[in-house]
Amino acid sequence: MNKSVHLIFNEVSEISSKLLRDKAYVYTAAIDPRSPNPYIKIQIDETNEKINKVNVELQKEGILY
Repeated sequence: MNKSVHLIFNEVSEISSKLLRDKAYVYTAAIDPRSPNPYIKIQIDETNEKINKVNVELQKEGILY
């Protein structure tokens, strides 16, 4: 993974982790930088209602599309 992609991953990870921690969500996160299209996978272990709420907040932050 090149340096700029690594910096972007770190920034996205920090923003999303802070948002989830601030809202007291239980979650796990994984990064796969080796794939042709690197991605961050976040699994939220909560109810669908809470997950939908966090998805809306991540979209507002421009993290989730």
